[in-house]
Amino acid sequence: MQTTQSPYIRTEDFEAVLRDVVAPLADEVDRAGRFPGEGIRALGEAGLLGLLSLRESGGAGAGLREAAQVIERLAGACGSTAMVLLITTRPSPSSTGTPPTTSAARSPPAVT
Repeated sequence: MQTTQSPYIRTEDFEAVLRDVVAPLADEVDRAGRFPGEGIRALGEAGLLGLLSLRESGGAGAGLREAAQVIERLAGACGSTAMVLLITTRPSPSSTGTPPTTSAARSPPAVT
């Protein structure tokens, strides 16, 4: 499976992180129920924690399809690491370059 078509995501670095860090620790991370810090750190070093962030902001500049492909591939190696990346990878005004148009777009709704 092709991981991504993005010219900004270094596929060989991503595959090395999967092979050398994430996959070997997956069973132990799940068995111990611990945070997959080594995998997250390695993904950061490979530039994959800012998948949807603008390149000008230091991110990968990927689109939603590319991010989904990366997370899907990661989930095949370690579900815990994929979940952390998934919940921290979301489009936001700062990642898309589009400012929010109202204060409601910047703030969560009040809980009543």
